[in-house]
Amino acid sequence: TKESFSSHLVGVCKGREVPDHLREGQWEWNAILDGHEKMFRDGKEVPFKPGNAFTRRLGVRHAVAAGKEDAALLAVFVPDPK
Repeated sequence: TKESFSSHLVGVCKGREVPDHLREGQWEWNAILDGHEKMFRDGKEVPFKPGNAFTRRLGVRHAVAAGKEDAALLAVFVPDPK
């Protein structure tokens, strides 16, 4: 999805995580659909719940971890117009 707009439904099983990663050249917008999660951005832990949303700017490493229940989020990727 590096050079195109895309969206993905992401499921994270309870107690599991999407490991720390970086998507260069893309902006990312996520909406929490179900479950309670923690986002790790720039080394800081940020809790999220259904209805919350966040944007990840270019060049920021991040990870997502589910809590005591499965979690789901909508991830939207937009290429940097530069």
